[in-house]
Amino acid sequence: MSDDRVEQRRDWLQKNQGRSRISRTLGFRLHYDEEGRAVMDLPYNPVSTNGVNAIHGGIIGTLIDAAGWYAAAQHFETWVGTIEFKVHLLEGVVESDLKAVASVVRVGRNLASTRVDVFAHDGRRVAVGSTTCAVTSRPYKGLPPGED
Repeated sequence: MSDDRVEQRRDWLQKNQGRSRISRTLGFRLHYDEEGRAVMDLPYNPVSTNGVNAIHGGIIGTLIDAAGWYAAAQHFETWVGTIEFKVHLLEGVVESDLKAVASVVRVGRNLASTRVDVFAHDGRRVAVGSTTCAVTSRPYKGLPPGED
């Protein structure tokens, strides 16, 4: 895709990110930085904690999956789907907002690979991950799947 088209896709994804049910439920907020990385903020919510009051690893995994997806999705004209994601939890994090920064490692014709770093509000890297997204044949009509 051309640089202009990628920029248009980023704008649309940012404006419509809140339509995703998981994004609304968890409170994700998306923007793209000047380097084209997908940046997802997750405000702290005590509902997202485990038995020792740390943010649950599954929530961090969901953040990595979503941020990686948005990094990849900006490069394709049809829907992409996550086919793999990996999470490495580096340390527990208690009562903190989180920020995921996802950069594209490689964009191919049918797959995109990303790297995702997750930071606590004080700047500590608390997790790293990666995603692989596959291009689908489903037209991207501007609505989440099933709502067009």
